[in-house]
Amino acid sequence: MKEVLLTLIIGGLGGALFLRLRAPAGAMVGAMLFTAIYSVGFGRAVMPLEVRFLTQVAAGAFIGAAVSYRDLLAVRRILVPGLLMVTLMISLDVGMGFLMSRWTGLDPATALMACAPGGLMDISLIAQDVGADASKVALLQLLRLMTVLSVLPLLFQGIHRRQKSSQGTREALPLAPTEQKKLKNLWALSHQEKANTGWTLLTAVLFGALGAYVRLPAGTLTFAMAGCALLQITTGRGRMPLPLRRLAQILAGTLIGVRMSYKDLLALREILLPAMMLLVGLILINLIVGYLLYRITSLDLLTSLISSVPGGVSDMALIAGDLGADPNKVAILQLFRYVFVVGAYPLLIVGLLA
Repeated sequence: MKEVLLTLIIGGLGGALFLRLRAPAGAMVGAMLFTAIYSVGFGRAVMPLEVRFLTQVAAGAFIGAAVSYRDLLAVRRILVPGLLMVTLMISLDVGMGFLMSRWTGLDPATALMACAPGGLMDISLIAQDVGADASKVALLQLLRLMTVLSVLPLLFQGIHRRQKSSQGTREALPLAPTEQKKLKNLWALSHQEKANTGWTLLTAVLFGALGAYVRLPAGTLTFAMAGCALLQITTGRGRMPLPLRRLAQILAGTLIGVRMSYKDLLALREILLPAMMLLVGLILINLIVGYLLYRITSLDLLTSLISSVPGGVSDMALIAGDLGADPNKVAILQLFRYVFVVGAYPLLIVGLLA
C-alpha cells in the first residue's frame, strides 16, 4: 500500500509540475515521465489493476457527458473517415514492419507486431500467438506509447498555435468582474453540479463494469462513454468538472510510467536500431495518415492528426481537448482503429507470413 501511495504522489507531482509549465498534455506526460524515472531508478513503482479500470471509466465519462444529439447524428459522417484511416494506417504499418525486418534483423512476425497500431497490453498478448518474440514486442510497443504521449503533443501544439496565428490575433482584454466570477465557478461546483457529477460517475462505473464483464475490445471505455452519452441526451445531467479530468490524466500517465523498468532499459541496447526506426516511422506515418484524412474528409487538421495517433483510446481522448481537437470525434475514430487492429491485424499478419 505504501508503494502505491508513493507512486501516486510521484505521478501527481510530475503532472502538477508539467501543468504548471503549461506543457502540452502536461498532466499525463509529467506523471508518465516522473513515474518511469522512479520505476527505473528504484523498481518500486506499483499501480493496482483497478486504477486502469477507473481511468478508462473516467475517460468514457468525459467523452459521453459532452455528447449532444447533434453529435450522435454526426457519427454516420465519421464512418467513411474511420475506414479510410484504418486502411491507410494498417497498410503503412505493414510496409514499415517488413522494412524493419529487412534492415534490422528482427524476424518478420516480431517486426510486424511491433509496428501494430493497437493497445500495448493487447498487442503484447497476441504477439506470441502469431509466433513473435513477445518480450521485444512489449518493449517496442511501450516505447511507441511513451513517444506518442511525450513528443507528438508538442508537435500538435505547434500546429495549433500556427493555425491560431494565421487566423489573426486580437489583443487580450481584461476580464470583467462577471466574467471572472464565471471563470471561478468552473472550479467551484454548485450543489446541482455536484449531484450531476455524481450521477455521471455512477453511470460511468456501472456501464464500464458491464463493458469489462463482456470483455469487448476497449469495452470499459466504450460502455462508460455510451452510458454517459445516454444520460446527457435524455436528461441533460451529464457533468464532469475539469479537476476530475486532470486527475484522470495523471492516473493514465502513472499507469504507463510504472511499466518501464531497469530491465527494459538494459534490453534497449539489443533493439536500439529497431526502436529508432519504429519511432521515426511512427511519427511519419501519423503525419501522412492525418494529413490525408484532413485533405480527403471534412475533419479539421488537428482532429485528423490526433485521431491517427496509435496511442491508447482513453489517453488520446483525454488530451484531445487540450490540444484543440474535437474529443468526441477523436474518441470514435480511435475506437475504430483499436477494434479493427485488435480484430483484424493479427489475422492479416498470419496470412502474410503464411
